[in-house]
Amino acid sequence: QLAKAYSNFSSVLIRIGNYDEAIKYLRLSKNIIYNIDKDNNKAIAGIDINIGLAYENAGILDSASYYYFQAKNQLSEKDTLFIATLYNNIGEVEFKKGNLNNALNYYRLSNK
Repeated sequence: QLAKAYSNFSSVLIRIGNYDEAIKYLRLSKNIIYNIDKDNNKAIAGIDINIGLAYENAGILDSASYYYFQAKNQLSEKDTLFIATLYNNIGEVEFKKGNLNNALNYYRLSNK
């Protein structure tokens, strides 16, 4: 429950623009989940997505990409909703970096 509370609190922090603090609480949440059930790939991937989102909103795009790909590596191909979200997020990062062709490719992947 503490991991979920930290994760929920981090969502509020992201919304108000306190990205460093959000990342801190997301990492705490991730550590708790990992110590309880290190094979809970979906939960860990969800936290990595949120860490990526915090970095993306903070304008730290390389770190955002890193965490989005970390999340993708945690998932199986059956996790289609997570993967579609990730591809869309990666497309957003690529767009913000000015890599329009890469962005378009990831947007297309998100719609498959």
